[in-house]
Amino acid sequence: MKEFNPEDFVETQVKKIREIMGREKALIAVSGGVDSSTCAVLTHIAIGENLVCVILDDAFMREGEPEKVAETLSKPPLNLPVKIEHVQERFLSVLEGLRD
Repeated sequence: MKEFNPEDFVETQVKKIREIMGREKALIAVSGGVDSSTCAVLTHIAIGENLVCVILDDAFMREGEPEKVAETLSKPPLNLPVKIEHVQERFLSVLEGLRD
C-alpha cells in the first residue's frame, strides 16, 4: 500500500476540480467543520475567485458562531470568500408545528 502524501493529495484533488469546473463558478456551503472547510480550500486553490463560500445561519448554530466561522475562513492563511446568509425565519417557519 502506498504511503499517504498530503502534497500529492492536494495536487491531485486540485487538478480534478479544475478539470471538472473549468471556468465555471461554484458555491460551497461551509459550516466551519473539517469536511466543508477542506472542500472549500481545495476548490479555492483550483478556481480562485470563481468560488463563493456560504454559511447558512439557520438558528441552530451557537450565537455568534456564523460570524466567528466567517472570520476564521476569510482571513490568512485561508483567505476564502465567505458570505453569511441569515435564513433563521425560513428554517423555523418550515419546522413550525412539526413534532419529533
